Amino acid sequence: MRSLAYALLVALELAPLAALTAADKPNPDQSAGIDPNDGVPSAGRSAPPKLIPNPGSTVDYARAKRTCTGVPSLAVSRGGRLWAAWYSGKTPGEIIERCPHSYTVLSTSGDGGKTWKEVLAIDPDGPGPLKAYDPRPWIDPDGKLWMIWHHASVREAWAITADDAESENPVWSQPRRIAKGVILNQPIVLASGEWLFSVCDRKTGDSFGMQSLVSRDKGKTFVVKGELVLDSDLAPSEPMTVERQDGSLRMLLRTKLGIGESDEWGFKVAADRVDLYDFNATILHLMGLDHERLSFYHNGLERRLTNVHGHVIKDVLA
Repeated sequence: MRSLAYALLVALELAPLAALTAADKPNPDQSAGIDPNDGVPSAGRSAPPKLIPNPGSTVDYARAKRTCTGVPSLAVSRGGRLWAAWYSGKTPGEIIERCPHSYTVLSTSGDGGKTWKEVLAIDPDGPGPLKAYDPRPWIDPDGKLWMIWHHASVREAWAITADDAESENPVWSQPRRIAKGVILNQPIVLASGEWLFSVCDRKTGDSFGMQSLVSRDKGKTFVVKGELVLDSDLAPSEPMTVERQDGSLRMLLRTKLGIGESDEWGFKVAADRVDLYDFNATILHLMGLDHERLSFYHNGLERRLTNVHGHVIKDVLA
């Protein structure tokens, strides 16, 4: 972790996470369980999306009409079948992240990637205001294929599943809403057999919540195992949780300043701790100033911006 930026490490210590081993809390979006046929829209929620088989053979979702594509992800079945997903749009001149009305695409290969077939597109509402983005295929411990994607503006995670991940044309379940937020990284299976999904959700206009959702019934219901709330100035996203050999959990996050690591409680910095004085010293160094020699006279004393602390974080310098 020494080569990574440190901003999040400080944030983790200043904004403690409810212990990952604390009493479980019902996921407010899942507390009554998930009915696979559930999809009745309600206030603040989107309606079930449209599933488009063989999108390349349609007029609206043909590859020739796509002007932007990106954010791919990949899953491999037990038998070696490849499943790749991404999202595409049809607005000329826009990058995919800013393309309105985008939709997700799922493609598969049964020959190690030599040939591919697009088998499915998912569109929340056609030309409507919603867009689908950040898809994630996943093979669960029972060998089922999951296709997870997200609806913009309402920031919902949706999923469909197929029992046979080896089939080129799987039979899909009904779409269902599984969480509030974005599940960009692959779920993991804990030693206990629980499934853990890491979710990023905007809590307010100036904060994001990083949640660990756990399922003990193979994805039917979830409980909140822990949550970390971070300031939006860090632009936190893409949480990923890993389980170590001793059973403790670590959550890694992406921020605009780098990646950080906490202890199993999400309370203290795990390694290479730095503080605000170190950031100030490093910024001054990049400006060509020695923080130990720069001072100002105040109340009879020569004071430094870094007080009597601070060192240049050399590991983050090129």
